[in-house]
Amino acid sequence: MQPLRIERLLMAWLMGFMVSLPLAGPASAQADSSGERWALLVGVSDYQNIGPRLSGPRNDVTLLSATLMDAGFSRHRMRLLADGLEASTVEPKATADGEPTREAILGGLDWLTEVAGPGSEVMIYLSGHGSQAPAATPGDETDGLDELFLPIDAVKASAGEPSALNAITDNELGVKLRALRNRGAKVWLIVDACHSGTLSRAGETVRTARFVDPESLGIARGMGRARPLGSGPESGSAADGVFNFGAADNFVGFYAALPSQLAYESKAPGAEGSIVGEFTWSLLTAIRAGGASDYEELGRQIVSTYAQGMRSETFAMFEGDLHKSPMIGSGPGRKSFAIRSAGGELFVKAGALDGLGEGTVIALNDRAGDTRMLARARLSVTGLSEARLEILETAAAGEAIIASAKAGGRAELARLAAVVIAQDPSFVLHVAGPATLPGRTASPGDRDLVAKVTGLMDGLLDMAPENRKVAIQRAGPDEPADIYPYISDGRVWFFRRGADLALRGTGDPYSLDAASLTMGNLEGALRQFGKHANLMRVAGTLRTSEISAALDVRLFVLPGSAEARQGAPCPSLDGPGNAPEQIGGPPPGAREYKWRESPPVVRNCDYVYLDVRNTGSVPLDVSTFYIDAWGNVFFLWTYAGGYEGDGMRVHPGESRIVYYPESLANADHRQATGPMQLLVLAVPGSPGTSRPIGFRHLEAQGLSVRSADHPASELGELLERAGFGDGHTRSAGAIRTSANGGALVIPVVTQAN
Repeated sequence: MQPLRIERLLMAWLMGFMVSLPLAGPASAQADSSGERWALLVGVSDYQNIGPRLSGPRNDVTLLSATLMDAGFSRHRMRLLADGLEASTVEPKATADGEPTREAILGGLDWLTEVAGPGSEVMIYLSGHGSQAPAATPGDETDGLDELFLPIDAVKASAGEPSALNAITDNELGVKLRALRNRGAKVWLIVDACHSGTLSRAGETVRTARFVDPESLGIARGMGRARPLGSGPESGSAADGVFNFGAADNFVGFYAALPSQLAYESKAPGAEGSIVGEFTWSLLTAIRAGGASDYEELGRQIVSTYAQGMRSETFAMFEGDLHKSPMIGSGPGRKSFAIRSAGGELFVKAGALDGLGEGTVIALNDRAGDTRMLARARLSVTGLSEARLEILETAAAGEAIIASAKAGGRAELARLAAVVIAQDPSFVLHVAGPATLPGRTASPGDRDLVAKVTGLMDGLLDMAPENRKVAIQRAGPDEPADIYPYISDGRVWFFRRGADLALRGTGDPYSLDAASLTMGNLEGALRQFGKHANLMRVAGTLRTSEISAALDVRLFVLPGSAEARQGAPCPSLDGPGNAPEQIGGPPPGAREYKWRESPPVVRNCDYVYLDVRNTGSVPLDVSTFYIDAWGNVFFLWTYAGGYEGDGMRVHPGESRIVYYPESLANADHRQATGPMQLLVLAVPGSPGTSRPIGFRHLEAQGLSVRSADHPASELGELLERAGFGDGHTRSAGAIRTSANGGALVIPVVTQAN
C-alpha cells in the first residue's frame, strides 16, 4: 500500500493537501457498521494567547449539533469540543465535551477512528481561525506552505521557530483522515475557516475574518502566499482539484472559501442578532431545506445562498465524491411546522434558518380530519428557529381551537400545523454611508465629494417611495451593507460587501466621476445594483423548488487565441453549423469545468457554452442571463427563438446549448471584470402553445418592456417587481409558494488578460 501523502489541505482554509491513497486492507476484515453516524464538532471562539477572538464558533457548534440531533443523530455519537457554549446566543444551549485544545482535537480524531467502522458516516467540522507557516518538510507542499488550524491553546511562534506552538498542520490532520478512511468510514470534512486572504475589504467593520496573519503569530516574513484567484495562464477553474484519492469514494470536503480568500462570520438574520459563520449559515439552511439528492445538490444550494447575500468576493468550495447521498439533508424538507404558545401568543417552530422572514404568510391547518385551514397568519418577529405569529383571519370552525391554543391548550396546539403559503421578500438595497477609501490619502476634493454624495443620498431617501426608482436604506455604522461607496481620486467607487478594497483601473470596481455626478446617475447606479441583488434574492427563494432540482447545467470553455487576448479582435464563430439552432454540443477543444466545485475563470475572447438539461417530467421554458461584475443584466439569446425574446423550451430528458463569447475589451479601459453570475430561470412550458415563455425584458435598463404575448404568472410578477419595482422596501405583495419556477446561479470570474 502506498502511504497517504497530504500536500495540501483544505481548499479554503486548509486548502490543498494532495493525497495518494489506494484504499485496501483492514476495512474488509471488520464488522459492517453501515448506518452508524458519528460527528466531531470543533468551535474555537475565545483564543487564550492570540487574537482576534471570535464570537461565531460557539453559535456554529450549537446550531449544527441541534440540527444533527433533529435529523436523528445520537448525542452519544457526537463529540463537541468548543469553548463558551453557555454564552451562545442560540437556544437551546449545547453542552461541550471538552475544550478545543490541540490535544483534545487530535484525541477526538483518534476517538472517531476507534468507534467508526466500515460503512460508518463521519462528520468532522472545524470552526475557528486558520493560518499558514513554511512547510516543515521542504518539497512537501506545492506552494511551500503548511496550512494551520489554530486550537484554543495556540501560541505565537518562539524566536527561531517556524510555526505557531500547538497549531495543527494539514499533514497532521491528513494522518488522522487516512486512519479513518482505512477503517472504511465515509468522511465528510467541513471547514469554516481560512488560511489566506486580504484583510482590507468592504464591510470589514461588521464582519470578522477567520484568519490570523502569519506575521502576527511570529512566523517569518516573506513567506509565500496562496495563488490568487485565476492567476494561472489559462482559463479554467479558480481552484483545480487538490485531492488525489484515486478510486476512493469515501471522502467529501466542504470549504468556506478559495485559497486566496477569507472566510467570515457576521450577524445572521433573525431577531437574536447572533454572530454565525457565513458558510455555516449557508450549510445549515441547505441541510434544513432537505431534498438534496447528493452532496453536489447541497453545494448548489450553498452557492445560491452566497449569491443571495451578495458575497461577491467569496466562493465556497467542494471536493470529493459529490454524487453520494449526503449523511444529512437528503430527506424531504419539512412541509409543516409545529406551534407553541407563550403569554397568550402563538409561535411557529421555524425561522430564518428555514428561509422564513417577516411577512411570510402561514396557514394554520387542522391535523385532525380534513386538514382544513383554521386560520391565516403572518410572521411578525422572526428568530433563527422560531417566529411569532400575528393572526390575520380565523375561520368560524377555528375560533375555539385558536383561542384554546393561545391559552396553552396542549391538545389544540398538537392539532395545529403551520404551512407556508406565501413569502414577501424584501427588495431593499442597503447602502453604507460614503467615506474616503481606507489606506489612501484623501485630497480636499475627495472630502468635498463625500459631502456631495451624502447630500445626494439624503435627497434620494427623502423622496416618496413611489417617486424613487430603487428601494434603498442607509446601513448604520454597525450594520452590514450591500454596497459601500468609497471616494478616491475624484471618483465614487462602489464596492460590494466583502470586496477587496483595491482599485484596478477606472472600471474595477464600478465608479462615477465627480464632475458628472448627479442624483440621476447615482440613482441609476444604485438601481443597477438593486436589480442584481433582487434577482439573486428571487433565485434564493426558488433554490429548493422541484424545477430547480430538475435543471442540470454543464459549463464548457473554449479558450480564446493568444492574439485575441493581446488585443486583436475576437474571432467569430459565425458560419455553417454554428447558428444557435444548429449547435448540438460544445466544439472540439472546449473543456468542461465543474462550476459546483469552484468558479470558472473566463478571459477575453473565450467562448462559454452552457449545456442545459431538463431532468424532470414536464417541459421547461428556460431564460439564461449574464450578470456582470457591475450588476448589468444581459439576456443570452444564442439559441433558436432567443433573438425574439422567447425562452428556450427544453423537453424532459433533452439538453440544449446556449453559448456566448466573452468580450472584455473596452476603448476607455472600463472593464467589468471580477466575480459575476450566470442566472438560469425556468418555468413550466405552457400547454397548448409552441411559443416558449421568456424573460428577456429583465435586461432593460429603464421601464419594463415585458411582452403581453406570454401569460401572466406569479413568478413573472415577482420578477417584474424585482427588476422594475419602485422605492418600496417590500415586494408589494406576498408571492405564493405555489409560484412555479426554478433557478440556478452559476458563479464565474471574468479576468482581464
